[in-house]
Amino acid sequence: LLSMLSCAVLFMPIWMMLSKRFEKNQIFIFGSIWFSLSLIMVLMANPSWPTWYIFAIAGFLGFGYAAIDLMPWSMVGEVIDEDALSYGVRREGLYNGVLTFLRKVAGATAYMFAGIGLSLSGFDQTLSEQPASALWTIRGLASIAPAAFIILGLFAARAYPLTRARHEEIIDALGAKEKRA
Repeated sequence: LLSMLSCAVLFMPIWMMLSKRFEKNQIFIFGSIWFSLSLIMVLMANPSWPTWYIFAIAGFLGFGYAAIDLMPWSMVGEVIDEDALSYGVRREGLYNGVLTFLRKVAGATAYMFAGIGLSLSGFDQTLSEQPASALWTIRGLASIAPAAFIILGLFAARAYPLTRARHEEIIDALGAKEKRA
């Protein structure tokens, strides 16, 4: 995990540079595909593999994770500007509060369903060796489940309407409104 997160932090500036050249939703889509493919490598990973290979997978995960974590938060500002232009008020706190709340609810719900899934699979924390069904459930929870949700986010990002050009128009319109006020 430390390896993955360290790589994510190292790769964030690269994604930010790419977001100056490409649309943010395109960066998110590419990062989502990269991260999902990396999660498939996690599913296939085997304890007998060399340690360096596991660290390489963590690096691949970190590269994709940086994009899927960074881009949505950078898009929030564009959405807030669009909202301010449409309704005439700034609601940064509302947007960030709702998004943070939803992120926490999603995380708590995921933990709840993971616990239920582990219980149904026969996982028993008192056992030193878990049944195969529990091991496969853990693999699925660590790879297939997040990949499925990331792919759903990818489809939502395809329809993201705020391009760089549209955002510049919004900024100009907001600036013109401020000058009149």
